[in-house]
Amino acid sequence: MNKFDDIINNAINNGSLGGANLTILQSGKKVVHAHYGTDGEDAIYRLYSMTKIFTAVVARKLIEKQQLSLTDQLSDYLPEYGNQLFFDEDGHINHSDKPITIEHLLNMTSGISYPSTGTYGKEKTKEHEEAIVAMLKAGRTLSNRDIANSYGRVPRDFEPGEGWEYGANADILGSVLEIVSNKDLETLYQEELFEPLKMKDTHFFVPESETHRVSGVFTRDTKFELVVQHNRPLTKKPENGYLTLPLHNNIDVVAPLYVAGGGSAYSTADDYAVFGEMLRNNGRLNDVTILSGATVKDMVTPSLTEKQMAFKNKDEVGVTVPGYNYSNLMRILTNPEQAKVLGVNGTIGEFGWDGAGGNFIVIDPSRELVAVFMMQDNSGPEPILRRALYKALMSEFKVIH
Repeated sequence: MNKFDDIINNAINNGSLGGANLTILQSGKKVVHAHYGTDGEDAIYRLYSMTKIFTAVVARKLIEKQQLSLTDQLSDYLPEYGNQLFFDEDGHINHSDKPITIEHLLNMTSGISYPSTGTYGKEKTKEHEEAIVAMLKAGRTLSNRDIANSYGRVPRDFEPGEGWEYGANADILGSVLEIVSNKDLETLYQEELFEPLKMKDTHFFVPESETHRVSGVFTRDTKFELVVQHNRPLTKKPENGYLTLPLHNNIDVVAPLYVAGGGSAYSTADDYAVFGEMLRNNGRLNDVTILSGATVKDMVTPSLTEKQMAFKNKDEVGVTVPGYNYSNLMRILTNPEQAKVLGVNGTIGEFGWDGAGGNFIVIDPSRELVAVFMMQDNSGPEPILRRALYKALMSEFKVIH
């Protein structure tokens, strides 16, 4: 406990971190629960991409219920994806007969980008998303389904299955889950996941009565690495100036206009640790079964081929997790030697994912370990702190089996 306190308090005292929460479970027992800086012991955080694992679990749950299949074509639910367009290396648009499947979405091998720069697909996605946001701001009414379907018209960086790119796959998949279940994501996830696990502080919004618990949000000065705290205005109407990349300071007290399965949820370190423990325990927690052990085993089995890994290792997000393969919207450790650059001295099979605000979860079955670190910084993870925490986790908690 003192080691983690020293690491995190040192970052706060040095001005590179504003506030944080840390919850660690080993063998199902809470061994660390601590809060730091501006953040209270029950602070609520925007999860950003840690939302993605919720989406993977709910998708696999609907597959177990035979309401969905890994081999289902995305165009069966969102028709705009029936016309597959992709860029070749010279920037020419081509047609493809290869369909995007649910499995492609779960493994980020669909070719669907996030809006950004650097590739033809990312830039076209950026243009498209800006156009959608402009329509919403002008008063155009568009449903989650309308928005997700519209991305099907954007040419992608490769044909389905031919590469790996970190993109809006979970966001699109969330819309598929709404269609399949005939429920909005808040209702669906509450019924299938949050309520059974008693994750009472996990939603796609923060109840207004709980906004006093929301964490501080910061940005690090690029020259001095000193954090600056921001105000956190409340968004009381479901209208946003963002879609798939919601880096912002506001607090949603109602569900946002576009509920993104890839980044819209809020939670606490304790709630998310409960979720992680369910996965570590092969889909069960106490007397609650969320997924079968066979499904969880499949979820944490590395899925990327050598060709797809080559794409991942060039991707702006994929390159940040050397030594890890990928499956079901999670990283999976396959080469501990390569991962040492991150401070990881872990064992094969460790898995989890991170959020844009710097938060992350580590699940290591060999150590019977679940660790959830929460922070909220618009600059992303504080790299020195992150490496130190990984090293401490793997040195303090030994391999059990």
